[in-house]
Amino acid sequence: MHTHHLVGARQILASVLGGLILGIGTSGSGLAAIPLANGWYHVNLSKSAGVTVMLRSIRVKSPTLLTVTASYRYVEKNSLHTAFITATVNPRTNQVSRWTPTTAPTPKPPSAVFQWSPKDRWSALTTLGPTVIQLRSVRKTIRFPAKIPMYQTKLNPPSSKAPAAYDNAILGQDGSWLYMAMKGPGITVPTLTWHFRYWNRIVALNIHTGTYHIYKLPRMSSMNLVNTWNVPPAFTAGRSTVYIGLGNWIGLLPVHPAASLAETPIRHGLPIQALNARTNTVLAGLTRLQNQAATGLATYWNCQVMQKNPLGSCPPPEKFVLPWVMQPIIFNHGDQPELIDWAVDMPPTPDSKSAQALATRLRTLIRLEHSPINTAWIALNSAKAMQKAFHDTPPTALPGYHRKNGLYWLKDPHGPRSASRSR
Repeated sequence: MHTHHLVGARQILASVLGGLILGIGTSGSGLAAIPLANGWYHVNLSKSAGVTVMLRSIRVKSPTLLTVTASYRYVEKNSLHTAFITATVNPRTNQVSRWTPTTAPTPKPPSAVFQWSPKDRWSALTTLGPTVIQLRSVRKTIRFPAKIPMYQTKLNPPSSKAPAAYDNAILGQDGSWLYMAMKGPGITVPTLTWHFRYWNRIVALNIHTGTYHIYKLPRMSSMNLVNTWNVPPAFTAGRSTVYIGLGNWIGLLPVHPAASLAETPIRHGLPIQALNARTNTVLAGLTRLQNQAATGLATYWNCQVMQKNPLGSCPPPEKFVLPWVMQPIIFNHGDQPELIDWAVDMPPTPDSKSAQALATRLRTLIRLEHSPINTAWIALNSAKAMQKAFHDTPPTALPGYHRKNGLYWLKDPHGPRSASRSR
């Protein structure tokens, strides 16, 4: 588990409690009496850099005020912990009251009558094409509409009691309407380890008529909210509105979807200046990861496989540190640097140079993740075996390096990278 930009529990709590006293102010503004319009609202749950705040539950307090419980992560004594806080939020004005510590939301029995059929045991290898499964209740079983593609992330170990729960989650039921959160087929660049997907749809299905409506979920733009990957959206149903919470987004959907618009609008989004700034942060971070991966792979090949480095001394084998791209946790659990997951879910300005740069960086990083060196060092347990398998030739191109005489050489010897360091 990666813990970039995390600080201690006391420091986080002091920052959260002291930095978010915004005041709700519902009287005299003329807003409290007007219900919130259907759509998505981006709420600045945290103004403190590095605090990983994400929505976990929602309760309706008034037509314009919601009581939310959020979680954040922190590191203390070399262990990763999760704490919970609560506040009142006005999505229309992006105002958040003072956070107060609370306990984790009490798990409630599923409000949905229907669940995924336990007879459907999706294989851990069902990762590419969409799959149609069934919904089951005590009285009837219905087939999920075939026109709605469903997927399953390749997990280790696979989910057995709740098939495909990492990609498809039943949130709740209101009358005849069953609400589900689903993930998309994948990103538009080559496949990441474990077939990364993110929540991108809310589906409302009428269990009697088979009518359905699909609402597009906004993309994440807040650092370290990537744990939404395995945390389904929060859900609660009011008299006329269904409330959805994911990351920093709060969505209001009509209880009777037939009256909804084809596209659920974003009522309050992240300002373009903030989005551009975060995109630049992502690009700079991905460049660092790319350099670290390339340097680490070059160093491993030169020093550990060929046992000579044309650019400097090699660290002793017992002190060699594998680069992040060779960490077993990636291959065992798909747990990559959070920056990559954030970049995948980042919504850069469409058709912009930054969007093109982001796609290019991701393609390069994914190619580095799938380098033959990464898997060969696990399967082949000696330098001689590696040399024989690759015929004494570096097996893959690395950014910033060229291959010559069986080794990796820096294209620019005076550049920022050094093949004698792996980090």
